[in-house]
Amino acid sequence: MAAMIRGGGRRSTIAGLASLALVLSACVSVNTSPSTSLTPPGTAPGSPSLGATATAPATVTSSQTPPATATATTPASELPTGSPGASPTATPGASLGAGFHADTQVLADDFSDSESGNWGTGKVAGGSITNADGQLSIAFTDSNTLWSWSKVPQTWKTMRIVGGVDLATGTGGGGWACGSSPGDFVGGVVNNDGEWVFIRIADSSASVIDRGSLPDAVTPVSPYQLSIECAGTDTGGMRLRMVVDGIEAATFEGTDGPADFDRVAAYGSGDAGFDVAFDNLTAYGGNDFGGFPTQADSDVADLFAHIPSAIAPDCTSVVPSDDTALAQFDCQPAGSADEAHYISFVDPAAMDAEFDSLVSNKDLGSGTCQDGPATTTYTTAEEDAGRLACFDDSGETAFIWTDTALSIVGIGGSASDDYAALYDWWKTEAGPVRNP
Repeated sequence: MAAMIRGGGRRSTIAGLASLALVLSACVSVNTSPSTSLTPPGTAPGSPSLGATATAPATVTSSQTPPATATATTPASELPTGSPGASPTATPGASLGAGFHADTQVLADDFSDSESGNWGTGKVAGGSITNADGQLSIAFTDSNTLWSWSKVPQTWKTMRIVGGVDLATGTGGGGWACGSSPGDFVGGVVNNDGEWVFIRIADSSASVIDRGSLPDAVTPVSPYQLSIECAGTDTGGMRLRMVVDGIEAATFEGTDGPADFDRVAAYGSGDAGFDVAFDNLTAYGGNDFGGFPTQADSDVADLFAHIPSAIAPDCTSVVPSDDTALAQFDCQPAGSADEAHYISFVDPAAMDAEFDSLVSNKDLGSGTCQDGPATTTYTTAEEDAGRLACFDDSGETAFIWTDTALSIVGIGGSASDDYAALYDWWKTEAGPVRNP
């Protein structure tokens, strides 16, 4: 593990705990599903059929400043966007070097402000779109396709959209799309038939680009954490990538699509009675297509997604020090911990082996780490979650823990001997985050 250096050039002994060795010796190419056919056999343009018996999309409408009971006046593709968000700023994602190089945050919306006006809402032909209770929701009264979009600052050649998609009731699908000013969108959807679907919206009509079954590693139960990456034709081709619950589901490469992007959309298609809800959206832009990521790139991005948002901005990706490790981040969080480290592994057995090596020959008690050295297990939601050890390491206090479900080892350290404060940090702030 790359060590954190504090004032005076003293090497942190906490960081030194994990100095073991070796970069991943090979990169495995991700699975791809290339297709150049915009309309798979049997799928007519304008009939996405995302698990629903969908007809060609109606010309759904909404007002430019819609109240909760808006009267239809303009096409769905022109649902109002409100004011663009703040100017984009660089985020830690830029250090990952993975995916389509869409690493500058351009929009973040937890949908907690129902009066923001950033999204088109109101009653429309075939259903309604609402922003309430921390969600943007699309409800269908007829078989239809509906979407609402929000503009972002600037125009970007690549875009990545990440957020929650909950297929609440009924039959249909929902997801995110990247769009351009003329109302041309491409994106990706999951449906409750256990499928991924890439879609295109043009001239207020939606069509299927490609589709297939979700990977076996993805549990086909909503809500999903859905990431859609888009590269416009100005990058040399139109490319799409979908990641579901941290697992790559599909990629696509073709020639038709928007040249670039300046808006994001929440998209749904379903039968009458279908509801889809969206939450915690973050969108990123970029101007350099970085290529489809390697497996090593994906491992780095996956681990980064599990680091708590309050700590992530102060983290740097480093080469893993163990040949069974997939990725590693070294962090300098504010608060009770002076440093933190997160290491992901291929499986729980490799994770436990790392934990054992880190705590071997340490003076450990049998308490809870709240008042002194100890080794124990811990639970979340009344289920066994992992192991925890804490001890004095050359005058510094070290906490080391595992998350069995994620195969992640966490390390926290402080120059203070305040076990209670570091325990509180570990319990309430340290993560890793489940189902990010």
